[in-house]
Amino acid sequence: MDIQMENTVSGSTSMRTYHLTTTDTVSVYTSNFYPASFDASFVLPTSVLRDEYMVQTWECNNEDWPSQFLVLAVEDSTIVDIVPTANCQNSVFQGNRLTVSLRQGQCILLKNRDVDQDFSGTTIKSRNCKPIAVINGNVNVRIPSTAEYGDRLYEQAVPTAYWGKEFIVTRSGYHNGDRVKCTSLQDNCELRVNGQIVDTIDAGESYIFTIDVDHPTASIKGSKPICVYSYMVSKSYTIPHGDPSMVFEAPIEQQLNDVVFVNYTHDGQLTSFFFVNVSTRTDNVQNMYLDGTPIGSEFHTVNGDPDYSYAIITSTAGSHRLYSTGPTGFVSRSYGVGENESFGYSDGFATRIQSVWMSINDRINLTSEDTFHICLGDSLLFRAGSNTEYDSIGWNFGDGTGATENNIIHTFQSAGLFYTEVTLERTQTDCFDATDTSLRATIGTYVMVHEPMFVTQDTSACDSLIFKDIVYYRDSVDTSYYTNVWGCDSTVETTINVSRSYETTWNMNIYEGDSLIWIDGNTYGDSVTTGTVNLQTVDGCDSIIHLNMTLIPRPEAPIIDSFALWVPNAFTPDRSTNQGFRISCYDILSAKVYVFNRWGLQVAEFDGLTQGWDGCYKGKPCPNGAYTYLVEYIAKANPQYIHREKGTVLLIR
Repeated sequence: MDIQMENTVSGSTSMRTYHLTTTDTVSVYTSNFYPASFDASFVLPTSVLRDEYMVQTWECNNEDWPSQFLVLAVEDSTIVDIVPTANCQNSVFQGNRLTVSLRQGQCILLKNRDVDQDFSGTTIKSRNCKPIAVINGNVNVRIPSTAEYGDRLYEQAVPTAYWGKEFIVTRSGYHNGDRVKCTSLQDNCELRVNGQIVDTIDAGESYIFTIDVDHPTASIKGSKPICVYSYMVSKSYTIPHGDPSMVFEAPIEQQLNDVVFVNYTHDGQLTSFFFVNVSTRTDNVQNMYLDGTPIGSEFHTVNGDPDYSYAIITSTAGSHRLYSTGPTGFVSRSYGVGENESFGYSDGFATRIQSVWMSINDRINLTSEDTFHICLGDSLLFRAGSNTEYDSIGWNFGDGTGATENNIIHTFQSAGLFYTEVTLERTQTDCFDATDTSLRATIGTYVMVHEPMFVTQDTSACDSLIFKDIVYYRDSVDTSYYTNVWGCDSTVETTINVSRSYETTWNMNIYEGDSLIWIDGNTYGDSVTTGTVNLQTVDGCDSIIHLNMTLIPRPEAPIIDSFALWVPNAFTPDRSTNQGFRISCYDILSAKVYVFNRWGLQVAEFDGLTQGWDGCYKGKPCPNGAYTYLVEYIAKANPQYIHREKGTVLLIR
């Protein structure tokens, strides 16, 4: 459909507009054509138009080629307030507010007056929430200003409610380079390009950089909502074809899953090259189709953001369908390059409100992919806001509590992971259709509440222990206080166990002519009477036992009752009967009993006539097993003779 209309006088209002309605869902695009000068734009449906806009244009580099914008009313009695960032040709000065009343279908055009100025950052707001449309661009412009040729720029502005914070921008095909211009909606916007902070800009300010053949992509992230436009450079600027064109770059947050777009021709002047640039998540490229043909093999990873990939695809004149069969959508733009001019436009985007934000302790831009870590007992300041008007706010802190005010101080009463969200809503019925769900926006993030840590640990050593540069010679407890990785005050309690090494001597009598196989495996007798063995205690401490044998004459063996001594072969200290190891004696003057473990360590010594062994060593129960005993006793029949009896007793628990 070819509809001719033109607005030329700055500050004038006119009715040179058309209202298009259809019986089916359609994509609508419009062009701005003049001989040897051409650009195009998407057209937003009236149902998604809103009341707040901010303009972006290119700097005017010729007094006859100003930057410009047009405001169009959708309803009667629409009052619009405009604050331009450049002097206007109709004597409206930079920074002064212009208020204009428009009827349905009526529009006003403004052009800037001075070279080296443009309207970027100009704010436009209608009263009483009435929807308006805004077109921005330039009558003609050279990019850069030193280039020889220029072209007009033309693109419908996007309501600030749909601006985003993340963008993937790709260079234009058959062009050596593009300029990318980012404009901030709010003050103190930290701007990152390919992960690097490049600038911090305030509301209405812009940042410009270049993408080219060597740097064909850029990942852009703002800490506040921004709008991004890409501009093709002039034909004479190291390229053989085309001229400037202006394209709105859709935010990643506004991805589509299916769109139909059209490539223009006009009187044979745009016949050379057509392209469509597509960006999607890397894990979604195999789900991308153009006119029913898979295009996954066309994609390359985005510089600075490998989670996303892009494709620059050669296209043709006419209509095309681009779609994703996966759960992830895409952003795309279409453009054409002719001998003397170019055109370009965004293929479209979703219209979700993206300007809602929340902060905790003034850390802004928190989303559901973030986790805010705190310590139990910390108080947090919760704030939220939007670049659109709202009249109610509701908090759900995820712990069973909430609030209906802003700037809320909240303290979580228990540790854990809590999903905190805030809902902003505008319930006025005189703004938009009350069923418009875009008037209600929710954003949330995770809060992880950590408990202070209390850790107990044991450390042991033999004889002495150096802990935290202090030497310990006995058992002790050390308490340390520290701040863990989340900043929570924590405690570590260390129990220090210091065991002992031992050195002892066994004095034993042995009759001349007898021999003894000791615990070290050596035989001792007339020729060898001393020995040493290295052992470990039950605590693992190295110890030494010395053997000192005394050879004594062997007396004549008296005749004694063979039943004078009885030794049990087992005992059960943990049971109700047979709890101790005791010997029984008859006609014996004295008896000394020694008990050794399997490694030869003496674990007990007692008087056999009056005492016994309870199965413990230094107060600690000995383990199950066989133990060696040695009984030295003197019988009444021959008090000059020492009898010895060895054997094993089984300890059973």
